[in-house]
Amino acid sequence: MGIGWSIHKNDGWRGQLQRIHRWHKRLVKAADTGSPDLEDFAFAFFQNCHHLREWMEKTSKLEPEEVKQLFTRTPELRLCRDLCNGTKHLTLRKDTASVDANFSIGREYDPNSPSGYRLFVIADDKYDLLDLASRCVKIIDNFLTETPESDIRE
Repeated sequence: MGIGWSIHKNDGWRGQLQRIHRWHKRLVKAADTGSPDLEDFAFAFFQNCHHLREWMEKTSKLEPEEVKQLFTRTPELRLCRDLCNGTKHLTLRKDTASVDANFSIGREYDPNSPSGYRLFVIADDKYDLLDLASRCVKIIDNFLTETPESDIRE
């Protein structure tokens, strides 16, 4: 039933953006230390990153179409959508995929990595998963930096 108030809603889209940054830091640290949590942190990052779209549509002053364009105009955020949905729901239908419904996530031997491997995704191309996550964060942060604050903040 709930009481209508919940701490997860307190900061709206800003709170979700902060969660994305925290998951990204955890992901980078896991890669740097060879943590067995690396895959879990990667999946949690992409799930939270993609869902920023909904938080922005519902709790910012941005027009929904402007938010949609942010998340559909770059291959990185489109692939983020596929990784979010694919790691959460197991499979994607071809008609709901942004890039590739049959993407693959794998491990590749990397003797310079503390874990001995690195993660990659193959969709329309091959991407280093850690680099892809960093690029998603940069795209979102650049968008927010370039958009006048009065157009975003509620």
